[in-house]
Amino acid sequence: MPDTQSLPLKKWSVSVEHRREDVRRMFLGAIAPSQRAKVEESLAAGRYTGVGLHAWLDSIISEETYLPSEIPPSLVQAYFDYPEALPLHNCENCGLHIPIVPSPLYGFEGETDHVLFPTCPSCGGRTGWYLPHMAAGQKSGH
Repeated sequence: MPDTQSLPLKKWSVSVEHRREDVRRMFLGAIAPSQRAKVEESLAAGRYTGVGLHAWLDSIISEETYLPSEIPPSLVQAYFDYPEALPLHNCENCGLHIPIVPSPLYGFEGETDHVLFPTCPSCGGRTGWYLPHMAAGQKSGH
């Protein structure tokens, strides 16, 4: 007789893996063909390479952000130019996660070491910490 308490966990983990693979496929499809092989290689190499790309992919899988139909090549290139970059800023208008270089002094929640995109490369909106949430609060009057 199977252990019924472990069945939901097995079912959940299988669906998460399917979702991860589906989102990964869509993510790669949204990247410019000239960058796709390098991103795929970085994602396949594990979490010790391409940490920012993995974090961005995880945020899409967990539905913290959306996947645009086309990812601006400059955004992808930032993760290769700055291996320590993480998707910790957001666009005020479209909500896209934007990479920054966290400060070694202040960590993830303090001042950034380097703002890579003061404006969103996808829509031109302002970028920063939690801007979509602040904009939503202003629209609703909070």
